[in-house]
Amino acid sequence: MSDTPRTDAVYFKQGATMYDLANEMKLVEHELNAAKSKIELLMSANADVARIAGERDAAEKRIKRLEAVVNDPHALWANWLRGDVKLPEGIGDVRQYQDRIKRLHEAGDEMIWAFCTVSSASMMTEREADALKLWNEAKEAKP
Repeated sequence: MSDTPRTDAVYFKQGATMYDLANEMKLVEHELNAAKSKIELLMSANADVARIAGERDAAEKRIKRLEAVVNDPHALWANWLRGDVKLPEGIGDVRQYQDRIKRLHEAGDEMIWAFCTVSSASMMTEREADALKLWNEAKEAKP
């Protein structure tokens, strides 16, 4: 069996001319060029698929790190210290305010404790009792 059956069929055809063979060779060359173009397109698409797969893998890893932050607040700080994630805008401010509120609660409790040891509940003035009540309400109020 021939490895060029189309051109052989034209060449060995009864009454075939060189023009017939040249026309068949032109058709084969056009098909070859079209096939080469498809191959180049497929190779380019294959490179794009590989690049996109790499980007997808990197994105999936980042999503897993971010999910760990959402599911475990302590991981936020660990990832931030490693430089893996950026803290959301204002999160440091919130923590500073939370710490300050905690310190104010503790200081207020100490003041009330000192106040209560100095004067007993039966000796409190109405103003002092109101102040104690306001302090406890303010401390227990939820934002």
